[in-house]
Amino acid sequence: MTESIPSVGNSTPRGPLLPEAFDQFVGDTFFRQMLKSMRSGTGKPAFLHGGQAEEIFQSQLDELMITDLVKATKDSFSADLFKQQLPDPTLNPPADGPTEDSNATKPAPPPLTPTGQPPQTTTFDANA
Repeated sequence: MTESIPSVGNSTPRGPLLPEAFDQFVGDTFFRQMLKSMRSGTGKPAFLHGGQAEEIFQSQLDELMITDLVKATKDSFSADLFKQQLPDPTLNPPADGPTEDSNATKPAPPPLTPTGQPPQTTTFDANA
């Protein structure tokens, strides 16, 4: 009957909640601005304008269009933005295959020496 109330110090949501929230953020910022600028480019007709009811309907239609655009482009558009903004490997599992940073974690190989000869060592003499 009683549900646990989240405390103030809880960490940010992880897992599938964060990418979905990011997709919604991209839709609200990018696609909403795109539709807003498209709507502002067309003027209201002199006759047969629906008034406030038409504007409310148009805003609701824009919400549905934004939702559909987010669903249609989340794999190609917002997924790439998500990987750039949050490169955390626990949230973004790396793809199978080499990445550009794959050599960054490997230790450097030892210096090459001619075969059969021990590596040359130099000593520093402070009195010389």
